[in-house]
Amino acid sequence: EFAARRTRREIEGKLVEGWFTEDFTLAEIRTLHAPGPDQPIMTFDELLLLVAEESDRVGRRIGLHVEVKTPAYFAGRGLPMLWPLLDTLRDHGLDRPGSGIWLQSFDRGFVQMLDPLTSLPLVQLVDEDDPLDLHAVAAYADAIGPARGRVLREDVFSTGLVGRAHAAGLKVFVWTLRGGVGQARAFFAEGVDGVFSDYADRAALGRLEHLTDAVDA
Repeated sequence: EFAARRTRREIEGKLVEGWFTEDFTLAEIRTLHAPGPDQPIMTFDELLLLVAEESDRVGRRIGLHVEVKTPAYFAGRGLPMLWPLLDTLRDHGLDRPGSGIWLQSFDRGFVQMLDPLTSLPLVQLVDEDDPLDLHAVAAYADAIGPARGRVLREDVFSTGLVGRAHAAGLKVFVWTLRGGVGQARAFFAEGVDGVFSDYADRAALGRLEHLTDAVDA
């Protein structure tokens, strides 16, 4: 149906071939039934409404880490995300500290741009080979989000990054855990402040086991 829209574009210095969201309307994207017919793609506004509904249901505020992906690319396509992001959060009353919202991106320039425009905490995401100056990051962000290999090599051997980050005044949220409970427990034992996991139940249990171990010790 959409074969004619397949094309090539350069994103962050790499030539990518396929279909691009900006070439579709939201209604068209929703006809794709991804990830499944009972799980339609949500808008950011709809996601925030869902989080508020669930927070009311369970009686506590549920937080949200909002990752902005390839913002420079979208800005170059005439779709800058900075102000739509901040305006939507403001409309939901989530534009202030304590709202449970963290904003994050791999794009260093975008995170630096956010710093003077919002009082929300910011996370600088860091890939395996990205250069990292913790004190420089601490000047504009509140946390780093490193690939897990930068914290524990092979999920076992400490690099000392968590301690150095904490000493620089930065929290550490590591990504992405895909192993079992033991993997999550190891990262919490290393001192990370949180994890991103494909299996939230395993991560939660790993955290609980770590806390139990700490109490027993």
